[in-house]
Amino acid sequence: MRRVWQLLSMIPALASARIAFACPSCPGPRLMGELVCGDHLWTNLMMTTAPFATFAALTWALSRGSRAR
Repeated sequence: MRRVWQLLSMIPALASARIAFACPSCPGPRLMGELVCGDHLWTNLMMTTAPFATFAALTWALSRGSRAR
């Protein structure tokens, strides 16, 4: 029951949080945009999705194995 109250007490703090804005004309966001979406976009996307695809395949294989028994 204590955990429920702890979770409920977080709602006002999260509801009052402001939206974070990035400065689009600052050099940091432009550099990151060029790094992520530059020449290696597909490599970056594959490296980002690879852990999720691996976890999904492992979960699917384990769930199929438990049904056979």
